Amino acid sequence: MRPVALPLIRSVTTLVPHSAISSAEICRAPGSVHRNPAPGSWWKPRATVPNSSYPVAGKRVRPLKSGAATAAAIGPNDTRFIAGPRHLPASRFEAVYAASFTLRQAMHYFALKLGELRHNSAYFPSKCVQMDLFKPVSSFVGIFIMMIGATLWLRRQKILTTAHTPIISKMIMDLVYPALIFSMIAQCDLHWRYILSAFSINVALLTVGIFMGFIGKYLFRFDNASLMAFILAGTFSGTSLLGTALLKVVYQDHPEVISMGIVIAQFSHGLLVNTVGVFIGIHYGSQEQSTPLSHQIKVFLLSKPVLALAAGLAWNLLQLPTTGYLPVTLFSGLTMIGSALPFLSAMATGLAFEPLRIKGMAAAMLAIAFAQLLAEPMISNKVANLLELPLLDRQVGLLLSALPASPLAVVICSRYGGNVHLASTLVLFTCLVSIVSLPVAAIFAQ
Repeated sequence: MRPVALPLIRSVTTLVPHSAISSAEICRAPGSVHRNPAPGSWWKPRATVPNSSYPVAGKRVRPLKSGAATAAAIGPNDTRFIAGPRHLPASRFEAVYAASFTLRQAMHYFALKLGELRHNSAYFPSKCVQMDLFKPVSSFVGIFIMMIGATLWLRRQKILTTAHTPIISKMIMDLVYPALIFSMIAQCDLHWRYILSAFSINVALLTVGIFMGFIGKYLFRFDNASLMAFILAGTFSGTSLLGTALLKVVYQDHPEVISMGIVIAQFSHGLLVNTVGVFIGIHYGSQEQSTPLSHQIKVFLLSKPVLALAAGLAWNLLQLPTTGYLPVTLFSGLTMIGSALPFLSAMATGLAFEPLRIKGMAAAMLAIAFAQLLAEPMISNKVANLLELPLLDRQVGLLLSALPASPLAVVICSRYGGNVHLASTLVLFTCLVSIVSLPVAAIFAQ
């Protein structure tokens, strides 16, 4: 055994710097002192065994007697057999003990260094959140269905009527949503990883949007008002509206994940629904009036959500203050106004809702459900894998992509003359299907 064991011990011990880990650090011998290292620092000897016959690693030791005396002399905290390259025990038992101890020492050292590299690497800026996503995601779906149910109850009590839908839609598009956009974008941390995560969602969104426009026009042959509702409901999920509420329920103990999700949501669906989505509404709503394209672009650029997005980006890039008495008052007020968005969106959906009529709409409803709840999450997750994003980023991106159709589809249709009934039916149908699909997506995200 000795001819085989000794080269192995020499090869392993040369991999571990003796100045890196002291014998007392590993064995916790009596009298040793143990401290965790500061991140980024190399391990150094921190203590020696008070018994002078116990050497530090790499120094010669006196050979012990073989046999029972040797076995009795070796205790659980004994450090005399840290095999340095200058000395190896003579007996077979000592060689086995030294080899096993040195292997443990090497594995411990490299495990600590790997953890240190992961801690200091910019690629792992936050801890990977390991949790059960199924229950909180299911809870969130129930919350949104409950808000729609509350609106239907108010409608049944004659407190709200369908005549209030344009008022609520205008209030959302001209006040509540712009307030939320500006406050979130102005204060967010524009990290490149977040932009890449949003890019993966945007690729899926634009791909699905082009496909939905094609089949809506040439397969289902919708008119302009219905085509507007079909494209908006099939392309834009509720990420920008419901994504924040979803993350607050799922990651309630991890505020850093919520902040990351808000940035991703605003630069994915939040960005495109306020640009491409509003333009789709203006374009198809204006075709009945033969409005020139230049006027459509002007109305789009001067819309409140686009102005709020531009103002928030300017505030962030110019690094204007977000702390202090006046900024805190401003952003706190805007945040409180924006917090009404999920319920107002649910109200707009509930007010426009009519009993589902499957006849004649089954194919369109299935196409919307397939696009929103299956195609978009799969495409965005594939792009995120190609970009080699961290696991936590992919989890958040997958959950945000798997949300049901955005209630803003109903709001935009009501604002610009689309088929509000079709949009409301499609949005509510995807909400019902997401009771099953969103928890399933949460399982695959883990």
